[in-house]
Amino acid sequence: MKRAFFILFIITSLFANRAEELKAMLLEAVAGLLNENRERVYVYIQDERLKDLSRYFKKVVAVENCFDADMVFAKDVEKLSKECRAKKIFATRYSSYKKSKDISMGAFFWQKGRPTIIFNKRVLSRFHIVLPDKFKKYEEQ
Repeated sequence: MKRAFFILFIITSLFANRAEELKAMLLEAVAGLLNENRERVYVYIQDERLKDLSRYFKKVVAVENCFDADMVFAKDVEKLSKECRAKKIFATRYSSYKKSKDISMGAFFWQKGRPTIIFNKRVLSRFHIVLPDKFKKYEEQ
């Protein structure tokens, strides 16, 4: 019985780590895409749930404040300072994205247990960013 619980624990841990890696890969891909695939992208992560993901980043560097960042991943966009709101912002909650569509480049969130991504075409154009064709289906007018 103990052995079965131990095996179940190991399997669950492996899947949890894989889910964390997947989230980190998606955030890193978004950061690279929205920053012309530069060598290094400096990102401020407001969402506490995602700060631990920085250990999986390869090209993204997590910074402590938005002043040093190229872009911001924000849970509550409306709570960002005026200076932070001038950065490239990507929401990590759909509700926050809906409230801040005028400044958010898009959103990455979980819906029904699956990752969901949305890009805001109007804000992307303000930053002169054109998505590759394979991402066009995620654009919102």
